[in-house]
This record gives sequence, C-alpha cells and structure tokens, in this order.
Amino acid sequence: MRILAWNLNHRARPKRIAKGIVSGILSFSPDVVVLTEYVEGPDHSALCSDLEAGGLAALFLTPIQGTHNQVLVASRSMSTLGTFVPPDSLPHAMSNCLHVRLTRPAWPTGAHVQEP
Repeated sequence: MRILAWNLNHRARPKRIAKGIVSGILSFSPDVVVLTEYVEGPDHSALCSDLEAGGLAALFLTPIQGTHNQVLVASRSMSTLGTFVPPDSLPHAMSNCLHVRLTRPAWPTGAHVQEP
C-alpha cells in the first residue's frame, strides 16, 4: 500500500492549490493521500474532482473550525470515518485530527493481507 502525506502549508488561510499538486500526487499512484495544513478554499471542488478522477474517490475532510487549518484524506479503497475524537481541551485538534478506516484495502490481487 502506498500512502502519501503532504503538508500544503496553507496555515489557516484558504490559499489556492498550487499548479501541479494533483499531478504530483497522482504520479506516485498512492492508495491513500493525507493533506495536512489544508484549508478549504475556492478550488476545493476542483481538487476533489481531480483526485476522484485519479482514482482517489473516497474523500474525507475535517470541518472548518474558526481560523484553524484542516486535514483531507483521499483513498482508492472503500473507507469510513473512524471513531477517534480528540480532547476538547485542544481547540485546534478537531480540525487537525481525522481518523479514517480503510474497509476494503486497494491491495493488488494476490497480495497477502493480514486483517487487523
């Protein structure tokens, strides 16, 4: 399984997605992509559409919380939101913590997979 993590360094501003980010992501053929320091901005829909077109159709995003950044997770496999909830004592944690469970991994046919 290929997992790609990228800190987009949006901090807490809705910046545009830099040209070449999606093609760069897809060039690695990842099964899971985690974008940190992401902030949903004007090109969010286009980013999601491009990731889906590239086979990363299961998309999850933390909610917008004031001036905090977010996390976006995209995967090739069937996925569901997990149950982990960060502590209320960390106000930035809700927008920076995303628990996603892969329910049907995108392993190649014939690969040995050990269930959790």
